[in-house]
Amino acid sequence: METLKCIETRRSIRKYAARPVDAETVRALIRTASMAPSWKNSQTVRYYALDSARKDAFAEACCGVYANNCARAKACGVLVALVTERGISGYDPDGTASTPLGSHWESFDAGIAAQTLCLAAHDMGLGSLIMGIYDPQKAAEELELPENMQVSALICLGWADEEPAARPRKSVDSLLTWVK
Repeated sequence: METLKCIETRRSIRKYAARPVDAETVRALIRTASMAPSWKNSQTVRYYALDSARKDAFAEACCGVYANNCARAKACGVLVALVTERGISGYDPDGTASTPLGSHWESFDAGIAAQTLCLAAHDMGLGSLIMGIYDPQKAAEELELPENMQVSALICLGWADEEPAARPRKSVDSLLTWVK
């Protein structure tokens, strides 16, 4: 798929067909997502893939109070916890901030990685949904993450059972300011 077409046609998918996503497809997606740029090439993003019963139990524990996200996480073929290592993006090796924005770069790197994963999934015919409404502490506990790691997003991957239309976008003129 052409890059611009992929960007323009990717949608957040909230309904999935009851069809598994095989491990090799997930590995190919992660290989592509690993090409996302990161702060000083720190590559601090990790991916935890959950499917079948493990995915359902994780969804109940982490998204249970958010019924819509819990149902989506259970319905997708694979749920990916996008995890980042704290204290590296935006920092020098001695731990001092390299930029006044500090840990902001952890989220920036996670966002680039998430979008790269979702575009790769779309290119391979899969749907995806980046979810930010979940209990991050429970997610970290369920994944048994060390203290220096945090769950930055949950991403549903699966075969779409819907074709949502594009949502309205703001005009270029309302988004762009030329500074002269």
